[in-house]
Amino acid sequence: MPYLRLYLPRVSIAQKRRIARRLIDTTLCTFQLRASDRDQITIQFLPQPRQRTDCWIEVGCRDLTSETKQAFAEQVAPMLIRSLHLHVKNRLAWLMGIGADKMPPKVAVRFLELPFDDVVTSDLAVGNAFVSEWERVA
Repeated sequence: MPYLRLYLPRVSIAQKRRIARRLIDTTLCTFQLRASDRDQITIQFLPQPRQRTDCWIEVGCRDLTSETKQAFAEQVAPMLIRSLHLHVKNRLAWLMGIGADKMPPKVAVRFLELPFDDVVTSDLAVGNAFVSEWERVA
């Protein structure tokens, strides 16, 4: 099942939840998975080190074709740009749809072969809950 590792600037838990829902929906559609696979998609949020891109996402999944990879990247990059409001100079014009296609792409998408060599468990989202939330309940 897909494992998504997302490097972002600092965002709220509510914003992480919205992004996770959108990423799961995009992953289900693009990778042609069943709706029952929704809880099998893992998303990890990590702080972003200083880079030239505003955020980047690493995707780990087996047997992805180049067409599937391209389709996922074409859908996820604009979604993240909109969700995070990355480098929007005239936000009101962008919200109204004026010049939205002129925004520079600032999202990098990288596909990796499973398994990942290092996993940080601080902000893993499994299904609809964060692992850190499970630890507080336990």
